[in-house]
Amino acid sequence: MTDKESPYRVRDSLNRLQAYEPGKPMEEIQAKYNLDELPVKLASNENPYSPPAQLKNIYEQEFSKLNRYPDGGCFYLREALADKYDWPAEGIVVGAGSDEILDCLAKATLEPGLEIVCGDPSFVIYQMDALMMGAEPKPVPVDDNFDLNLEAMLKQIGPQTRWVCIPNPNNPTSRYLSKQEFKEFYERLPGHCLLLIDEAYFELMTQPDYPNGIDFLKTRNAGQAGVVVLRTFSKAYALPGLRVGYGLMEPELASELHKVRPPFNVNRPAQALAKAALNEAEFLETSRKKIISERERLLKEFDRRQINYVPPSANFILVEAPGDFTGEQLFEDLLPEGVIVRSMAPYGLKNHFRLTVGRREENDQFLAALDQVCGF
Repeated sequence: MTDKESPYRVRDSLNRLQAYEPGKPMEEIQAKYNLDELPVKLASNENPYSPPAQLKNIYEQEFSKLNRYPDGGCFYLREALADKYDWPAEGIVVGAGSDEILDCLAKATLEPGLEIVCGDPSFVIYQMDALMMGAEPKPVPVDDNFDLNLEAMLKQIGPQTRWVCIPNPNNPTSRYLSKQEFKEFYERLPGHCLLLIDEAYFELMTQPDYPNGIDFLKTRNAGQAGVVVLRTFSKAYALPGLRVGYGLMEPELASELHKVRPPFNVNRPAQALAKAALNEAEFLETSRKKIISERERLLKEFDRRQINYVPPSANFILVEAPGDFTGEQLFEDLLPEGVIVRSMAPYGLKNHFRLTVGRREENDQFLAALDQVCGF
């Protein structure tokens, strides 16, 4: 049977794609290395603190309703988000993580012949979604300070550019754009582009000059680039296990995304807990303060060991592996010590790893493991 006759033939655009590689379950690592306890996971930029205990009652209340499909339009959650952000519910799309919003955007707005411009390294899903739809990614290397190179990105924009992707802060570099930088960049974008402002870590940012992407959406003038703001409950809200994200955009665009959004895409408990989490301001403030305190402590420990890192802004740090280690080697050597970090080799940074700021005891375990492996 020839390739063309095969019932398993896929679209040609998938030939340039590689599947996203998830990490192994923590239980598998524990078993493999005969660890007494589950390893410390500092690899996924999660909030290390469990969600508020009062959300448990809401979760349990949804159990008796699991024989019914969830609300296919996330009506109550979208209404709550609309009230919080003073933006019409018709301009809010909810998905299984903000990844799904990007997936829907790709299906609705990208096709062969179009391009996207993004940073490099940056969140890998931007390029994956473009390739999936047959569009061409135009990755632009970050500058020497690991900041997004805005001038170089502007030069890559052409008549076929559809997306311009700005994660703020950028993952994995943990660098952010100021209000002024963002404003000047946006005002120079041509009107045929769609600016994707990925604010996955918005609730963790405390810098006075950090911009709010929704302001650009609300003040957009006719003829300016379109704006989509992406946010999630998977980071500061400590609900990554439920997978809830959302996008704010013009209702006109949102209506197109609903054409490609899977029905019943956000499960019932996820909708209920996400809506309730919007009211947990005290939890956000408390966990944010703890994370920032621990982040600063980790930086001092790196300084003491003369380990280089990129000055961070959120709850994760891009760290240069010390000595002769590569990031991948250090990742592998830390596993038997019961610590999981993220190798940056897939991002083209072979000498770096990414560290999520954990709880104090988790960070202490990481530091002890680092000293053991590196001989500090």
